[in-house]
Amino acid sequence: MVRKKKTVKCVRNKRFKLQYAKNSSKSCLRNCVWASLSIQGASEIFSEGKAICKKQFDTLSSILSKEDLSSPASWVSEVTDSTIPPFSDKLMLSHIVILVSAGVGYLGAALSDSQRRDLTLKYTILMADMERYAEDGAQLLIEYGWMEQPPLAKDRNHLANIK
Repeated sequence: MVRKKKTVKCVRNKRFKLQYAKNSSKSCLRNCVWASLSIQGASEIFSEGKAICKKQFDTLSSILSKEDLSSPASWVSEVTDSTIPPFSDKLMLSHIVILVSAGVGYLGAALSDSQRRDLTLKYTILMADMERYAEDGAQLLIEYGWMEQPPLAKDRNHLANIK
């Protein structure tokens, strides 16, 4: 039995394009913040974020293109060249980390709704990239004392050796 590949239609198409638009808005926000952050280590994290967003745009655009569907417009060109920070570094970095973490959830919802194996594979890869990126941002927040270290499990081996 030959399986016919399902197309990206109706509800899936709306969810797919919504994910694309959310990625575009995160990219714009990241570009706005990047120019005005003054903390050490931020440029490396935002450079990594730019690469991840580009990978997501390319991946999602190629899927839409193969289905003869138009891609939503990118808003990256709307970013100004201002380097004056609109908010504190803490607020801007926290906002980016929260948005990226929410993006992982949105990809998870899209993953659960998708009936195509090729899309689920791509969503999973994109989610893994975003998880690593969110973790790097959270580590930077922890390093500056802007976020507490989440509770960790006790090291049972270490406790067993203490007598």
